[in-house]
Amino acid sequence: MNIRSALMMGAVSGVVMSMSGVALAQSTDTGGIETVTVSARQYSESIQTAPLSVTALSANDLEGLFVQNLADVNHQAPNFTIQGVGAIHRNAAVVFSRGIGYAGVDMGQDPAVGVSVNGVFMPSNIGMLSNTLDVDNIQILRGPQGTLFGKNTVGGVVNITTKLPGDVYSVEAMVRVGNFGRLDFFGAADIPIDDTLAARITLQSQTSGGPFKNAYTPTTSTPTIAKHLGGDDIKTIRGTLLWNPVSNFTATLVGSYSKDRSTSVGGQNGSIPCSYATDPAYHGYCDALATYFGHPGFDYRTPGQPYPLGPNAPYTVYRNFPSGDYQDTTSVSLNARYHTDMFDVVSVTGFVRNGNLSYSDYDNTELDFFESTFGLDNRQWSQEFRLESNGDSPLKWVAGAIYVAKTWSGSQLFTSTFPTLDNYIDYAKQNDASVAGFFQADYNVTSALQLTAGVRYTNERKDIERVNSHLNSLPLTPCDPSIPNFTTINPASVVPNMACTYNFKKSWGNATYHIGANYQIDPDKMLYASFSTGFVAGGFNTRVDSEFLTGTPYSPETAQAWEIGLKSDWYDHRLRVNAAAFLNKYSNMQVGAFIPGGGLQQAIVNNAYERAQGVELEITAIPVEHLTLKASVGLLDANYTSFNANVFGTGTADYSFLRPGFAPKWTMNYSASYDFDLNGHGVLTPSASVQIETSHFTNLTNNPVGFQPTYATVDASLVYSEPQGRWQVALWGKNLNNALYRLSAVPSSGYFTQLYFANPATYGMDLTFKM
Repeated sequence: MNIRSALMMGAVSGVVMSMSGVALAQSTDTGGIETVTVSARQYSESIQTAPLSVTALSANDLEGLFVQNLADVNHQAPNFTIQGVGAIHRNAAVVFSRGIGYAGVDMGQDPAVGVSVNGVFMPSNIGMLSNTLDVDNIQILRGPQGTLFGKNTVGGVVNITTKLPGDVYSVEAMVRVGNFGRLDFFGAADIPIDDTLAARITLQSQTSGGPFKNAYTPTTSTPTIAKHLGGDDIKTIRGTLLWNPVSNFTATLVGSYSKDRSTSVGGQNGSIPCSYATDPAYHGYCDALATYFGHPGFDYRTPGQPYPLGPNAPYTVYRNFPSGDYQDTTSVSLNARYHTDMFDVVSVTGFVRNGNLSYSDYDNTELDFFESTFGLDNRQWSQEFRLESNGDSPLKWVAGAIYVAKTWSGSQLFTSTFPTLDNYIDYAKQNDASVAGFFQADYNVTSALQLTAGVRYTNERKDIERVNSHLNSLPLTPCDPSIPNFTTINPASVVPNMACTYNFKKSWGNATYHIGANYQIDPDKMLYASFSTGFVAGGFNTRVDSEFLTGTPYSPETAQAWEIGLKSDWYDHRLRVNAAAFLNKYSNMQVGAFIPGGGLQQAIVNNAYERAQGVELEITAIPVEHLTLKASVGLLDANYTSFNANVFGTGTADYSFLRPGFAPKWTMNYSASYDFDLNGHGVLTPSASVQIETSHFTNLTNNPVGFQPTYATVDASLVYSEPQGRWQVALWGKNLNNALYRLSAVPSSGYFTQLYFANPATYGMDLTFKM
């Protein structure tokens, strides 16, 4: 048995052994694990009767994690990863579950794990990390959720629900200070307006300097270059109205606005452009880099040669281009429910708008090699109607329909001093429209046996307009009138500038379904089994400067998943053990590859098939009063069963030997907390946790630059709560062992690999008041 297996088995046996004396103490210690309610099947039920893999985090859990953004719930569920992309769009999320996910920022490509806020799905992974203000609970559903939640959920769903107004006046405030100049403020007020209407107002400010020091010395022409990167400057306001005019009708209106003026995450150059150079014109740049970074004579021309990180890497970076990731986000949701004796009528209306302006120094050096400015405007409207059965009938069902319309437009300006690289600007605008209908029913055959079946059909249409304009004398691809729907814009402009526009349209239809059975062994133990399908929508390649590639659509990615599981409580609800085993098969996976006619650029193609199988275990124990132990362990075996593509630009070959990205074999999280009662003078709670993730790649091609060895992080906190609960002070620390681990290794334009690391140790103090 290796050390990782020993850690897993030791955690399980340790928790179970710690319970050996609990049965003897049941008569005197009556406290148990709290009942957790989830809505994974679109109606409320105990997490212990929901026949699927779901991890629920309450508001108290999130407070104990000292959450600053959604990435702070990473490692809280087995075989689940959520973190920042790094690169451009620092608030974009990398979300993977059970070997499938998405780690890019292409607006044309949809995520494989959906994130929903108050029932409204986020339109893309850009901006996902910002949604943790005043949250009541987060539910992490693993495995395809294609029947009840629809497209882009082959890996699962993260459901976020914000807090509702209370029925009495109350105010709470929090101040947070920490290293790297951290200074945050939070305030919320519940305001009952009358007997039927209540409001909640929430304000938040997050500021920090960031852990990355920019060693570049600004000049008179670059006076605005940031000296520290990775910092926060975010202001958010949210208002919630809860209206209950009659006993059988409730409506909740939530509106929020966020202004983000943060700096980009600092990155390292993981590979030198000279690695790809065949033109002697590059060599002067190579020699200049070698001398500048203290490695004279270093052979940067060797293919794949990694860039030598300096002695202060990775938190000393070099960036001579403005560093900013600016985002304005507006969202509105309206949830209404009308109750009748036979069924509830539910309406969920949503609007999300995200505007983004990001600057990226792709080469991550002090030299003007390759810079990018990216602008984005993304708008989404959605309307869902559901009918949900009521009463004590053995048949419980939900039926519904949803329409989603999304419009996004984006432009990206690339500037370069490379002798053979073109400067150009591209613009794309896409209209998406999808409509879906679904039905799922749960039937109680007996008081112990329940059968489930559901189906959903989705039809989606995408319409894209693409414009490329080459700004110097070396256009990568000329305007090609042979491509359908071609138009030349102002062809008499300064030669050889070219501006071309192309329009492409495509529709897809997809049916997903779910069947399952669960058996209640006794009131505290349930077995279940299920088969589910899901899909990720198809699309167009939007972040390439080849019109040929843009007009080559890729098809939906699909998933089939088998799962068996156990939900169980033991020893008078002092020990909870939930376990699941799964087998997922992903087909027509959307991966990047070079294709004929596309030049030296990658496009999304459907050339990969993956098999992911594993086991998940979640344990909570209260062996003695006031002590809480938790363990979350995931074992994953993910492999490509077929991968025939031109991955490296050297020709199509079998690359099934590559390891899927962000698929560590083991993910583990162990935590412990103890509430010390100070004899009527309050409660002191120390907590500690360790998160372990085994080795994996953070990129598709298994580039060694993106290989992340096994690492562990240690978090800890000490919280004092005043006896009446009016105020609280907390000391907290994250990654206290200062583990160095990668967020991503992002290949850019075939010349650079941008390497991004997670934050080092962070710590601080929170002071909270409630009245």
